Amino acid sequence: MHVLGDGGVCVKPADLVVRARAPRASIALHCGFSQFKVRAVATLGTDECYELSVDLLQAKKDARALRSALCGCAVSPDRRWSAVPLHRRWMCDVVHFGKKSHVVAGNWSINVAQVAAARKTSCPLIGWGAIWVKAVALASRQWPELRIAYLPFPWPRLYLHPHAVATMVVEREWNGQRAVFFDQIKRPELLSLAEIDVILRGLKRRPIESVGGYRRLIRFSRLPWIVRRPLWSFALQWSGWLRSQYFGTYSVHSFPVRRAQVMQSTTPLSFSLIYGHLDANGDLLAQVLMDHRIVDGLTSHRIMLAVEAAMKQDIIAELTAAATQSAR
Repeated sequence: MHVLGDGGVCVKPADLVVRARAPRASIALHCGFSQFKVRAVATLGTDECYELSVDLLQAKKDARALRSALCGCAVSPDRRWSAVPLHRRWMCDVVHFGKKSHVVAGNWSINVAQVAAARKTSCPLIGWGAIWVKAVALASRQWPELRIAYLPFPWPRLYLHPHAVATMVVEREWNGQRAVFFDQIKRPELLSLAEIDVILRGLKRRPIESVGGYRRLIRFSRLPWIVRRPLWSFALQWSGWLRSQYFGTYSVHSFPVRRAQVMQSTTPLSFSLIYGHLDANGDLLAQVLMDHRIVDGLTSHRIMLAVEAAMKQDIIAELTAAATQSAR
């Protein structure tokens, strides 16, 4: 490959020969990807000719930075691009398969003042995440649509999982950055609120490597996308059991920010719930994403009524019973 001082480039299977109006030191610099090493120097009038040894595979990548150096332009050592970090890779996979799931979104304002009052009597204080997880799981007994998944391959079909599996979305500090992790809670309808709350607190506080779902995300995200995407596809689009086991039948997110709400989102699951900030009067905004291939708008409304009923009946009854028992 010949690189001339005017920026012309010609590639051939030989060492790199450079003729340029540039000092020798500007050639022997790190040009972004590899170190060019000067092998010989010859003076040709007012120009200097440098013979460099360079890997031809790297030469194409370094040509732009090398031309800048030969023409006397300063080359910044900082790269303008970087590899996608692991915690963004699995979010890219979520978005990729979420776009293949035809979800519709809706907002519901639920007054949970009675639930909030009963929650204050619990000791220790039960988190809202545990309350929503169990409320949706209880509603799934009445509405099997919360446990149904649409599988397009190898032929279109609906899969009904025998029990609920909740996927919790948790933001954690990892490698100096904020990352969103997922892990599953199996059969939450059979667990007490205290047990679910202990699991959720563990997902927020335990070391990242000690949580099975977190380790699985990290391990799979290290694979190249050409291997990773088929694995995701098989679990999400081919096998109903794998989909429910490792991705859940529904997911619960929290977005407790005042005067803000998520306007658009996507999910590869059939049902995702995002609950927001609790107002002083007890109103709480819940945003729901549902797969339109499984449920319609009015059905999703009836499902949310069942979730609200579970909160105001079963959840309040359990919180009151737990408070009475702890007072003894």
